[in-house]
This record gives sequence, C-alpha cells and structure tokens, in this order.
Amino acid sequence: MPNVHVNSIQGIDQDLLSKLSASQFCTAKDILFASDLDLIEILHVSKSQAIKLRHDVSAYVCPPRVSALELKMAVRVSLHLGLPTLDASMRCGVPAGGITELVGSAGVGKSQTCFQLALMTSAPLDCGGIGASVIYIDTERKFSSTRLSEMARCRFPHQLIPGSAALSNMLSRVLLISPTSIEQLMKCLEGLEAGIMQHRVGLVVLDSIAALVRSDLSGVSVTSTSVASRSHMGDGRVLNDSLGDSSIVARQEVIGQVASRLKYLAESFKIPVVVTNQVTTRFSDATTAHGFQQQQQLPSTMDQGHLTAALGTKWAHCVNVRLVLDRLAERRFMKVAKSPSSDNIACEYKITAQGVEEVFGSQVPVVISNKRNILAMTIEND
Repeated sequence: MPNVHVNSIQGIDQDLLSKLSASQFCTAKDILFASDLDLIEILHVSKSQAIKLRHDVSAYVCPPRVSALELKMAVRVSLHLGLPTLDASMRCGVPAGGITELVGSAGVGKSQTCFQLALMTSAPLDCGGIGASVIYIDTERKFSSTRLSEMARCRFPHQLIPGSAALSNMLSRVLLISPTSIEQLMKCLEGLEAGIMQHRVGLVVLDSIAALVRSDLSGVSVTSTSVASRSHMGDGRVLNDSLGDSSIVARQEVIGQVASRLKYLAESFKIPVVVTNQVTTRFSDATTAHGFQQQQQLPSTMDQGHLTAALGTKWAHCVNVRLVLDRLAERRFMKVAKSPSSDNIACEYKITAQGVEEVFGSQVPVVISNKRNILAMTIEND
C-alpha cells in the first residue's frame, strides 16, 4: 500500500496533486517519509495543509480493522484448482486477497494449472465458472489460446461448443499482457488497477515471476559448472545466480516492488493473484533435504546439488500460499507446502485434454534413496 500512486488516493484536490507530481512525490511512501517541514517548503503549502495531506494519505493506506466474525460472514467467490483433495484441504480453493505461488521445474504443469484457473474464472456461471475476466501476464511466451480453447471444449462439451458465442465470450474475457523487461512488467503492474475495475477482473496470473527478474539481473551461462547455484529455464539455458552484492540488492529490490504491487492488487480488489516460480539447483558440501527431485543423475562433482525454489527468502515470505509441483518418472504430484488454512497435503495429478485432473486412489510414493515421502519435505530457498 505505501507504493500506491498519489493519483489513486482519495481526498487530495487537483491543485495539490499537480504540486506533488511536479515535486516528484509519486507514491504514498514519498509523502509519509517526508517531514512536515519538507512538505511545507517543497509544496509551498501551509502547516495545516501539510498535516492534512499526511493524515489523508495515512488514512488511505492504513488497512481497515475487520473482525474475525466479519471475515467469516463475508461472501467470497471460490476459485477451485480442480483437484478435489487440495481444494478441500484449502477450504476455499485458491484464496482471494493474497498471492498463491506455483513452483516447480520446467514441464511439470505450472502453466497448465494457470490455464485451468483462467478457464474456471472466465467460464460462464452455468458451467460452474465465475464469469469474470482474467489478466494473464505472460513473461515466457507460453500462453496458448488454442490449448485454453481445447480445455474449455473438453471440460464443458455441452456449453462451450466450438464456434459458439459462449466459447468466444469466454475467450474474450482472458486478457493477455506480454512484458519483455522488468521495466515493462513494473509499468504493467502499475496500470492494472484501472483494468481490473474496467473489465471486472476475477483473477490475475503472472507466469512467471522469475523469468524477467533473473534474466534481466543475472548472467546467462550454458557451460559453466563452477557456480554456487543455477536456475533451470525450460529452454535448456542455465541462469548464473552467483551475483555480486549490487546485483543481489537490485534483484531483491525488484522482487520487493513486484510483490508489494501484487499484494496491493489482491487485497484491494479481493481477488486471487497466482504466480509461477522457477527452481534453482543449489550446490553445497553438506547433505541437505531436497526441496525437489532431480530428474537425472548429476555428475559426481555435483552429487550434493538439489533443487530449491527460486528468488530467495524475501519472496518466499511475500507468498501467502505455496503449491509445489513435483515429478517422479512420469507421475506428477502437487503439494500444499505453505498455507494458513491447510495441512501439508499432496495428491497425484495428470494433464489431459480437459486440463489438470486428480488421479484418485493413488498413493504418494516413498523415494527409496532417503526413505521419505517425495513431497513431505520442507521447501528451501536460494
């Protein structure tokens, strides 16, 4: 909320808004971090006007008090994953008002899960959908309208018939944005507020958070094996995470800005925000618990390598719900790794023409190498 633009703050007259803009007071944080004397001298206003400005800004960004009873009685639209075991465990499916992260290695089904959530949001009410719009931010160019249409037709064959107005209307409610840089992503997030109100948006998807953050602020290496940790990009590239201090600070600052804006949008409009994240291979001399399973045997010099969630602890603390997607041979599993309302429960799923479907009756297997459930492990951060 402190990063909200001053133009969004109610109660500030137009003349004062012009002075704020001309003096580079762009956000609520800029105003609140300035002293009364600074506001008086820079904006050429009286002391009472400066005090009133700070009061108005503080009142706008301060979260309102809400009782537990009011939260319980509030009517919330449920957005289900389509995996009954996890939906039941999380009580309301993907929660509104927070950030839900899907983290896993390439090809495990993160984008497919995003497509399914977009479908269930944009599908009409008679299909069990919400009938709302979706803002889909695609940073990796993985979005496929053909695949989304296939999922819609196969899941709702009697309602969303090929060539029908219902199918066209559903697809028109999914709004795609494809930023190519961190700067474009930040501008996109700053401008989402008006789009959410204009199009009655019920879901924001960012697929993925790591792609631009890491490619803009990390070096790309194909052959180096001397790095401390490396990120798997899905196209065969490996991102070098051995950053200098300045790069680490810059990356953490960007991550903080993105997370702050996403949380503001989720909380302000009471909608789910779903973000996909990549994984990083961490190399260390000590034996540690694996956050993810390796898909192939590493050379002996990398025996201690293990996959962990990307972007570090700062990002991990910004996430309200973390769902881990993992794979063992041809089987896929999804686990609730972090949630304020759910146990750490897992289920097997498969990807079909209809989308992501639960495999009923299956059991999460034990990995012979460490005698532990493959998803009953804590998620480490780089």
